[in-house]
Amino acid sequence: MAMRLRQIAKKEGEILYKDEVDVITRRHSGDLRNAIGALQVICGLEGRDREKFVESLTAPKLNHGRIIDLLSKRLIVEASKMFTGEVRTQIKSMFDYAIMANDHAGVQKWSFSVNQLNSIIDACVVSERDLMFGVDEDIVRLNFLKLILEGMN
Repeated sequence: MAMRLRQIAKKEGEILYKDEVDVITRRHSGDLRNAIGALQVICGLEGRDREKFVESLTAPKLNHGRIIDLLSKRLIVEASKMFTGEVRTQIKSMFDYAIMANDHAGVQKWSFSVNQLNSIIDACVVSERDLMFGVDEDIVRLNFLKLILEGMN
């Protein structure tokens, strides 16, 4: 897969660092379609934004179910400890998990009511807006979890 990503980058005239290719291939472990998507994102970014995206690929995957479990027990501080890394990526990941949980009800432990799903979507929108306005990532992260918790009631 690494060789294929380098070929694509070369054909597109993009400079790709070896560590970037390694990070993509480890993160997407055989999923070429998603790896190419990550390659496109990396090539569209510069400087610190590019570095942050590569860092987000190295962050451990979220244990969504455990975070939801902790929030259902009102243990927001414990949930926030599991919610580390690049905040935009993790918020999007929680959004994807909520949508997927509803699509696969019965397969996963959690499925969400319409109100709970709406609160997760609202939390994502509010968090993205806060990030765009420059609010500190730690504050955004905790507020995101707080908004989800409020929607679970």
